[in-house]
Amino acid sequence: MTLVLGKNCDIEKLAFRLYERKVVRSHGNAKDFSVFHLDKVCCNALLVAFDAAKKIDFHSDNHFNFISSRSSKESIQKLNENNSYVDGNSLVKIIDNFLTEHKFQILDAVSSPYRVVNIRAWEMLPAKESFGPSEWHTDGFHDGHLKIMLYLTELSIQGGTVQLWKQPPFESSPGLVLIFRNSNLLHRAVSGTSRGRKLIEITIQRTQNPTRLSSIVGEVDDRHLIAPWMVDRL
Repeated sequence: MTLVLGKNCDIEKLAFRLYERKVVRSHGNAKDFSVFHLDKVCCNALLVAFDAAKKIDFHSDNHFNFISSRSSKESIQKLNENNSYVDGNSLVKIIDNFLTEHKFQILDAVSSPYRVVNIRAWEMLPAKESFGPSEWHTDGFHDGHLKIMLYLTELSIQGGTVQLWKQPPFESSPGLVLIFRNSNLLHRAVSGTSRGRKLIEITIQRTQNPTRLSSIVGEVDDRHLIAPWMVDRL
């Protein structure tokens, strides 16, 4: 069969859509969202690693293997005013440990093999202006991606939280893990009134077959890999 593409067809988007169809046929759909909670030892270890990680500014540099969000200069300035970022590369080892320790809970939500295709981390500063991530939005990632959000500090009005569309804002002690289809569900970040909210964001791509376990990390403005088959090659 010959596949005819229209002039305006997005080749990258189509490639991920077709790949995800294969995953769905083999494993079914991922859950829209799933929640579980870390024990204090695991949460504290992640928090220590977060605090020790290299501090960075949000920037527009792009890794050549990744699709970038291409944030504007104005957005980058606001993101740096509203958040304090750390380098995701500094967290690879402890994230790999987290994925191993909680593999069954993650697989229950993802419903297929997967691979980490980016790690980002930041503290959302208190009482900052509402824009971008603080507005209702979806992330616009290509098919087959989910985010695993590790909230290392409490979720509350005072400490900041997160909200899914038609759901109340989450309230939790430190250690909430939210796995969700970030480009399907409307969501927003909610800044705290008096304390910052520390989190680690893990982007994963669903795969048809088990692949390498090591995490792939891009830049802070990167979304995910440029092609679905790259999870098996890198």
